[in-house]
Amino acid sequence: FPKALEPMAFLRANRVVSYLVAAQLASGFDFSELLGSSSGTKHAVDELTDSTFHKYLKENTVTAVLFYAPWCFYSQQIMPSWDTAAQKLDLHDPPVRLAKIDTSRYQQIGEEHEIHAYPTMKLFVDDSVFEFDGQGRGWQQIVKWVNMHIERDHILKSMQDAETYLHDNELNVVGLFPDGYESGNFMKSARHYADIVFAEAKGDAIAKEVADYLGKHAGLVCESIFLGQSAGNTKSVDLPREGMHCSNSPANLQRPEWSDKFEASVTGKTLSVKRADQTGGGEQIFEM
Repeated sequence: FPKALEPMAFLRANRVVSYLVAAQLASGFDFSELLGSSSGTKHAVDELTDSTFHKYLKENTVTAVLFYAPWCFYSQQIMPSWDTAAQKLDLHDPPVRLAKIDTSRYQQIGEEHEIHAYPTMKLFVDDSVFEFDGQGRGWQQIVKWVNMHIERDHILKSMQDAETYLHDNELNVVGLFPDGYESGNFMKSARHYADIVFAEAKGDAIAKEVADYLGKHAGLVCESIFLGQSAGNTKSVDLPREGMHCSNSPANLQRPEWSDKFEASVTGKTLSVKRADQTGGGEQIFEM
């Protein structure tokens, strides 16, 4: 990283985050809850009802809403991508809200917004409504769809933001810009690439921190490890190789009321995740 902190962009192919992805630790197996239930307790996005829907849109003038049915396979399938997209769009400045509503239960809301199939995604921007028209339903396509209709940027303001941004991204471009540099053209370029995620660190201090972080973690490879559910306090699974490491903090977006704490340890080729704040398991679907 140059001492003069010249504007530059880092292009990273492959996964560069040192997190292991874990799934929920919980007692009992409920497939509908694992992949998206109407309770809203296991996903980071806000769960709306007929009594909160209109107020929520009024308070959050830029909001993407997932209209779903918990019994629908495709609704269940999209839930993890919707959560991850919420995590990425939370880095926008200002953040973009993602929410969901069970319109098989709240049919009046479904009729009001002409929901004829599940799932349906709509973006509400002030008085305009845009229906999802992209190819594929991965989080990358969801983020690109939102970005096409708004002028907000991914802004990295901390190391945690950098970790959140890089997690699960196959191809990244990070712009590092000094104090006072006009980076508008950088983010305009992002609108032209469907499979590349752009973000920027603006200012000498944070740009230097992000550059150091990228340099340190450039050689690391992320592996997604599924833990499943557990009735006990600790769950252990085999890893594909030795020498892996895992953070104690979940990497996915956390709701303010979630106080879940975990302790992850790796011994040889075994990953063990322990619920540290209580004796039982957990309920949320989380990533580490």
